[in-house]
Amino acid sequence: MSCLKQRAISLFILSRDKPFLASNLRRKVMARRTITRRKFMQLSAAMTAGSLLAACGAGDAEPAADQPAAEAPAESPAQAAESSSQYNEAPMLKAMVDAGDLPPVDDRLPVNPRIVTPIHEVGNYSESIRGFTLNETDRAAPGYIVNRGFIDIPTDLDGFGAGLPTGGWEPYLAESFEWNGDATQLTINMREGMKWSDGEAFTSEDVLFLWEDMWFDEEYTPIAPTRCFVDGEPVVLETPDDYTLVFKFPAPYPTFPFLFRGRTLATKPKHHLMQWHPKYTDGAEYKDLRENDVYLDPDFPGVTPWISKGYDESGLRLERNPYFCAVDTAGNQLPYCDNYLFPYAGTQENAVLMAIAGQIDVGIRNMQLFESLPTLRENEERGDYRLLFWPGTSFTTGNHITINYRLQNEKDRELAEFFRKKSFRNALSMAINRDEVNETLYFGAGRPASYALASSSPYWDDDMDSITMTNGQFDMAQVDSIFDELGLEKGDDGMRTFPSGEPVTIILDAATEITVHQQVAEMVVADWRDAGIDARLNAIQRSVLFSRWRAGESHTYMWGTDANEIPLMRPFQPIFTPKGHGLDMLPVHYNDDPEWLQELGPPEGGEAMFALQNEIKKEIDPVESKRLHKELFKYHVDWQFDIHIIADVPLMVLVANRVGNCPEVANGLQDFTYAYPEQFYIKS
Repeated sequence: MSCLKQRAISLFILSRDKPFLASNLRRKVMARRTITRRKFMQLSAAMTAGSLLAACGAGDAEPAADQPAAEAPAESPAQAAESSSQYNEAPMLKAMVDAGDLPPVDDRLPVNPRIVTPIHEVGNYSESIRGFTLNETDRAAPGYIVNRGFIDIPTDLDGFGAGLPTGGWEPYLAESFEWNGDATQLTINMREGMKWSDGEAFTSEDVLFLWEDMWFDEEYTPIAPTRCFVDGEPVVLETPDDYTLVFKFPAPYPTFPFLFRGRTLATKPKHHLMQWHPKYTDGAEYKDLRENDVYLDPDFPGVTPWISKGYDESGLRLERNPYFCAVDTAGNQLPYCDNYLFPYAGTQENAVLMAIAGQIDVGIRNMQLFESLPTLRENEERGDYRLLFWPGTSFTTGNHITINYRLQNEKDRELAEFFRKKSFRNALSMAINRDEVNETLYFGAGRPASYALASSSPYWDDDMDSITMTNGQFDMAQVDSIFDELGLEKGDDGMRTFPSGEPVTIILDAATEITVHQQVAEMVVADWRDAGIDARLNAIQRSVLFSRWRAGESHTYMWGTDANEIPLMRPFQPIFTPKGHGLDMLPVHYNDDPEWLQELGPPEGGEAMFALQNEIKKEIDPVESKRLHKELFKYHVDWQFDIHIIADVPLMVLVANRVGNCPEVANGLQDFTYAYPEQFYIKS
């Protein structure tokens, strides 16, 4: 990670001066904090001078590619073996080997394991490390911990932006990869001898099963994911042998590894899932396949550092994968910790109490409750932890409003029509007082933005501040003018009505478990009501929120702006989201929608956005790629298919002092994934 990014993070350490009271949110006119942003900066800079020098000097080593260190530290895990093995293993696995319940470690590892250089030192094997999750529906928290893929995103994002198609990418689950000259073919060489967590071979057949029998099986996936296409033509996968994947593209596709980062291509064990696939098992049905394709189920094989052992009344337990493919520089099979525990916190407030009580070893996702920062800072010694601040690029380091363009209830017809109007969306954006949100909820540490590109992005330019605030300035006079032009009549009470005479009602859903989302949503609702919109906050559980969304009942919902350093991380905005699907979609309107909605068609401008994204996917020249990215940013802030609010909020990371090998600064794109949690350990 560049020193520039480390300097940026050093600015955002919390002072203890002015605690924030959540009760201030209950009224539109809120008590302003008396600490200024300048004072905030001065205090934080003074507090972090030492860490800044360390960050820009020798600093933390980043895990390297498959190269052993010249000399490993003397300490090694727990006298792991008196045997002829060239590798060491955790005591719990050694006991299983001795009991005849598990093959020796040499037989469990691939021929050439992935070698991870520890952040600070070779650690010791430990029993359990503790995170937290809000509830059983918060599956992303444990998901990102185990998000290892064939090819890892580079830790140096500047290198990514300047060096397509390779751009500093490193193999992880893959042994190596190579491109042809014009980026129309990518060959991934898998690790020979690598296995799923149940001991079955992990081969190219598993990836081909995902590609052909799931994504390109029209009965299972009516429309294959957009990232499987370039120029509207499908990517072809060939598997010449058990350990070779050849992806052939109809046009240059240098961004392919980015769109398939993480565990995406290594998630479908054919030997396990084929028992529910009609192609392979008589009497099987696709609904059974869907029901059993759940990676956090305890019987689901994986290739990640830890494997789920399921949920109980206390939370989720992940247990070390005995067949995980990586070792440290001393030959110790990773991960260091036997278990990664995710006890239920319920809410962000409860997570703070757990941290103070010393019950969290590593807290990152859903720790972004800035009103609790003074309390957390004051209790660092009591809770035996420290607070770190990483680049604001993760799930809870900003927020945006997602608009539902597939409302299914005909009573929402007029709202659906107006959601398709660019000027209406622009007015909704300009009615939000982003400065007030930033100062009230984030101590002024974030950056107001109508499109939340992180300033640490390799695609950031000096003029981006103004670009990302297009249609984002708080301007009620302009909002009134737009609403008048659209024919939304203002009543004597100041509230607007549709041409039919019905009130302009917008319901904004927010997850009750994520307090900061509710707080932002409450402020947005108050602003929209001031603009004459009958806006209503609907605070509901996360699981209910997404159920409403998939059913086409939700008008809008508040969410985070995760992974906003690289736009392709979240490439397909939810304009045409298929019911029941997530990020991958095509710019088409589905014929299972109500007839009245089909008549409305997709929102204007969507097709052009997808075309521009397709050009970015194909562009191999880094200079032209950056230019196209800027055009995409401008397009987003102009058309505002969704409405971003705050960006660049520093990612708060809570780390217990007993945890070893946690970096002081890391890329927070996918929470802890790129801090390499497999090499965390508990100090003895």
